[in-house]
Amino acid sequence: MKRGALDFLQKPVVADELFAAVSAALARDEAGRRQGADLAQLRALAGTLSDRQRDVWLRVVRGQLNKQIAYDLGVVERTVKLHRARAMAKLGARSTADLVRIAERLGLARDRTKSRVLSGFPHPAEASPKGSFPARPGSGTLGASRR
Repeated sequence: MKRGALDFLQKPVVADELFAAVSAALARDEAGRRQGADLAQLRALAGTLSDRQRDVWLRVVRGQLNKQIAYDLGVVERTVKLHRARAMAKLGARSTADLVRIAERLGLARDRTKSRVLSGFPHPAEASPKGSFPARPGSGTLGASRR
């Protein structure tokens, strides 16, 4: 419907139908305002994160392991755990699932299949065909066999 109209009523309007329609519209408006306020609060909480905490948080949301994040950022795993814990505390998250939910509500979560490429793991559809694995060094037919 145009310009925010939620429903239409035909004349003559029965009073009960009118009150029900107005009540439904007010309830929908209140729910929308509540969602907007919740979203603004989440944005404010996310704004308190340092750049490194935000980076670690978003990498966790994309499915990267602490070790992978540490390698990508050039830090030790303990540092990643520290940034992750501080981000969780600032965002009020008690689990990784909470971190993902917050990122989704803020529109920051991405499709996990796309993020595997970023994390160094190819998507299963992009992997080599079955049976065509790259050879390991020293596993060729030349040389002595191991028994």
